[in-house]
Amino acid sequence: MKISEFSIKRPITIFMGIVALLIFGIVSYSRLNLDMLPTMDVPIILVNTQYIGAGPTDVEGEVTKPLENVISTVSNVENVKSISREGMSTIIIQFADGTDMNFASLELREKVDMIKELLPKEIIQPMIVQMDPSMMPIMNLGVSFKGDRNDKIGNFADEVLKNSIESVEGVASVDISGNVKKGIKIEVDNDKLSSNGINIQSLIAAIKSENVNIPIGSIVEGDYGVLVRTSNSIKNLDDIKNIRIKTNSGEVVKLSDIANIGYEDKKEESFSKIDGNDALILTIQKESTANTVDVSRKINKKLEELKEKNSDLEVIKIIDQGEIIEFMVSAVKKNAVIGGILAIIVLLLFLKDIRTTIIMGISIPISIVWTFVMVYFSGLTLNMISLGGIALGIGMLVDNSIVVIESIYRYKKLGYNNSEAALYGTKEVSKAIIASTITSICVFLPIVFVQGIAADIFKEMALTVTFSLISSLIVSFTLVPVLASKLLKNDSLNKENKTVEKLKKLYEKALIYSLDKRKNIIGLVVLFIILGGIAFSGVGIEFFPTSDQGIVNVKLETPNGTLNNILKEESLKLADEVKEVDGVANVSLKGKDNTASMSILLDKNRKKSDKEIARDIRKVLSDVPGVKVEVSTGGTQMSQGSPISISVKGADFNVLEEVSNEVLKRMETISGIENIKSTNSDKSEEIKISIDKEKSAKYGLNALTISQSISGYFKNTRVMNLRIDDSNYEVYISPISNKNPDLESLKEVTVTSITGSKIPLLQICKIERGEGFSEIYRTDGLREVTISAGLDGKPLNEAVKEIKNSLNDYNIPQGYEIVYGGEIEQMKDAFSQMALALILAVLLVYMVMAAQFESLINPFIIMFTVPLAFIGAIIVLFYTGVTISIPAMIGFVMLTGIIVNNGIVLIDFINKEKEKGIDTRQAIINSGKTRLQPILMTALTTIIGLLPMALGIGEGNEIQLPLAMTVIGGLTIGTLLTLIVIPVVYSIFEQIAKKFKRKK
Repeated sequence: MKISEFSIKRPITIFMGIVALLIFGIVSYSRLNLDMLPTMDVPIILVNTQYIGAGPTDVEGEVTKPLENVISTVSNVENVKSISREGMSTIIIQFADGTDMNFASLELREKVDMIKELLPKEIIQPMIVQMDPSMMPIMNLGVSFKGDRNDKIGNFADEVLKNSIESVEGVASVDISGNVKKGIKIEVDNDKLSSNGINIQSLIAAIKSENVNIPIGSIVEGDYGVLVRTSNSIKNLDDIKNIRIKTNSGEVVKLSDIANIGYEDKKEESFSKIDGNDALILTIQKESTANTVDVSRKINKKLEELKEKNSDLEVIKIIDQGEIIEFMVSAVKKNAVIGGILAIIVLLLFLKDIRTTIIMGISIPISIVWTFVMVYFSGLTLNMISLGGIALGIGMLVDNSIVVIESIYRYKKLGYNNSEAALYGTKEVSKAIIASTITSICVFLPIVFVQGIAADIFKEMALTVTFSLISSLIVSFTLVPVLASKLLKNDSLNKENKTVEKLKKLYEKALIYSLDKRKNIIGLVVLFIILGGIAFSGVGIEFFPTSDQGIVNVKLETPNGTLNNILKEESLKLADEVKEVDGVANVSLKGKDNTASMSILLDKNRKKSDKEIARDIRKVLSDVPGVKVEVSTGGTQMSQGSPISISVKGADFNVLEEVSNEVLKRMETISGIENIKSTNSDKSEEIKISIDKEKSAKYGLNALTISQSISGYFKNTRVMNLRIDDSNYEVYISPISNKNPDLESLKEVTVTSITGSKIPLLQICKIERGEGFSEIYRTDGLREVTISAGLDGKPLNEAVKEIKNSLNDYNIPQGYEIVYGGEIEQMKDAFSQMALALILAVLLVYMVMAAQFESLINPFIIMFTVPLAFIGAIIVLFYTGVTISIPAMIGFVMLTGIIVNNGIVLIDFINKEKEKGIDTRQAIINSGKTRLQPILMTALTTIIGLLPMALGIGEGNEIQLPLAMTVIGGLTIGTLLTLIVIPVVYSIFEQIAKKFKRKK
């Protein structure tokens, strides 16, 4: 080749070019961002609409249904799910993959605006939010002061910690939970309010109107304009006490005449603890465009600065996504380095020559560094997938160099000098290695037909492997010939590898036997295919493996209406029990309403996996009376929702409840299924206030006014935030009450009309006691109950199969249906796309080889290696217990491009031997003997290079393991069979061709 000839003649030029690219590579690597996974496009939009005071049924009928009807007309909508709960409608819209989400969001806003007039006037403008994976928090921190100063942590967190962290570049927001806020309490006497004809709304408006700072405009004085503004801000407590309010009789009263006003801290209706001690929990969210690792590092630096200034400040990291990413990515890097070293050791064992090993081994680091240049300019990040692609290609990077060096050696033995041998040796195999590289790369072209999560993962893997193989091809045509012409010595030719020579003799005997007993070989292949089919039926299938991030999450749910202090007491007891589980480092706890959650950080030196510890925690928390417990690991989840999701659809709530309970009961009998829960929320006792709109309208009242008036009798109402003496205060109205509110006190409530008259609640409302659902779920216009569950070691396909079998004898009522969703649907979609990519990859590989050989038969013979490799991979997956998942499917696609290279090398040499006049049988034997070493070397370097990934070395390696195991299994068994089956099949086709010629 001209490039090789140029390289040999101009070695200094080549070396300078390589050094320049190495510098570019190092600079590119230093600028690459780290991330856990590739950027994912989630085609989901949420529509949230507040309807204060409305129950779930009213929200469903008056808000959710009209919105669903118009949303379903938006382009590319795949399904519409909704949740109607008290005072809130949430609609989740799933769009087709590849949808322009900015345009979809715009169209959705237009459609919603079209029906605004048809929605209740009391609703708050629907909020449209586009889902973004970067919206997830990147860090959760527990903060407290040591010793006696912990009561000051709230103010410190609010005024110092929050502001300091939010000032960090890339931080979007900091949320604080469990804080005790400074407050100004306005304790109103509802009787005095009523007697003066003042309602809660007018009271709030009066207070707010005294705290305004509005620019009016400007006046001209000479040549200058002077700004004019009204300034009437509240500066202290007396300003609040002296606020004047007009009564219905026209008199003016001071706020202090009808309310008690004073400083009183306002406790949140939530709590937070770490290892049983009071602490605040900070949830930090980054900006969507900021890099997680970069932001995490800056936050940690800021925390260190704060701790230096405040020696008693204690910070406990609950979750730090930046550290997790760095830890996992470093594990993949380590595996790649180990794989590269092992591949070089394999070369040394085969070649028995350090110079030759150096020539081949040097292609690995140079190709990787060049790969970083292309990764950087392609806008990719270093993540588990892209680095996995580089690690996967480590062993393949020397394949081209092996073939080139082996060819150069042969020319040296024929008496050519170093430069001539380097030139002619490279030229002889150039077409073969170009073809083999193209076959390895072309399998990735079908990515253009793949969409969704599979495409996001496949693309990054495809690009990094392609970049590394292109780099290795360039190295084999430039650097390898140059180094060979300068470093190879004649004494290297005389070194024989006795083990390899024995293998050649053994292989020659096996090859001769196979050519003599072709029927036996074909019979064994058929048997092997049958065994593969049996193994396939026993291989588990899942969507995507989860990674161990050292976190376990626990959700505790008590019955609706549980008081906060009871929830706190119960959850603290359970948190103490969890803390004693082996492998648990610390437990953070927070709770609100009837739900508490634990984030459990696992010990870095633990001996058990996160799933095993989650199992232990589940045992500890089993059978807690009156508490629903859900335990899950905090690993990387690629799916949208639970592994198992079964929806029961229909119209009648009672029937839905009956059917869903039966499904849930049967699921509970199946082993390996965990965290079974239903959206059929427990019915809770409730008192429903139905507003008579006609009667209330006569008094100028609406649902919002009435709801706020009633709530003013029973709970605190927020007014505004004030800043007094450099401190933030929340001003809130609280009712005076000497007893807990009950039904009788509710019946005595009066509502003040717009004229100031007192209207008894019973005059405009109907009060009923009953039971009701707290949430109503719908999908595509139908009510539904969804039963979801996780998996405890059981493959997804097996779990779904067992669930379906358990429901075979159940007669579902007419008009109702059971629909399987969750990961199983995502898996079907992704697998069908990957299957299409695999079929297209096989066709492309065949076409590339057909173009290379200018033959339709030769590539057809070589393609026999593909099913053999697939079956080999399936058998290995079966015996190792590894499931088929998206990474494994990518492994099958890659295997298609790798395994045929062995056949290409064999067939190419057979054809060249035949061109010399050698008969077919001898040409086959010569090809086998000559190409055995390079075939074994290329296969072993790839296999050994993948071993660290396949053995699961390092945290988070669960993602790469199925891919590595697939390639190792397919390449190991496929290579061994290729060495026998391809020669046999070639001889059979040659014999058939001769018969046709004789007939002609």
